[in-house]
Amino acid sequence: MKFILGMTVLLMFACGPSAGNKGDKTADTTAIQTEMEDVVEATEAYAEETMGDVNTVIDEMIANIDAEMGKAEEKYESLSAEAKAQFKLKKIALEEQKKLLEEKIAGYNEAAEDQKEELMNEIEKLKMALQESIETLKSQMEE
Repeated sequence: MKFILGMTVLLMFACGPSAGNKGDKTADTTAIQTEMEDVVEATEAYAEETMGDVNTVIDEMIANIDAEMGKAEEKYESLSAEAKAQFKLKKIALEEQKKLLEEKIAGYNEAAEDQKEELMNEIEKLKMALQESIETLKSQMEE
């Protein structure tokens, strides 16, 4: 959003009447319109690229969490029945954390632009908490 505003202000100053055609209002208007179209196109391209990067980060985040959950699940399944009973509630809590993270990501994908930064911060916190929980559970199951 700041990028768009900055480009618009820059464009307004850069496209003022030039010394060579002060009396030609049509040329000024056409030049300004052309410049504005160029700025809009550049802004749209930048937004698409940025969203693509964010979606890639989210996809990688989900893949990493799924991989870690898979490893924890494998360790859980290799435990004895007594050990499984001991860790069952922790495993359920991990699955609930993962579900909450997935819900936040879905909310991020549907959110308005002004809400996305805040949601991304929440997603990052949830991801870190989930990763810590997975690591803790895996280390406890190894003991």
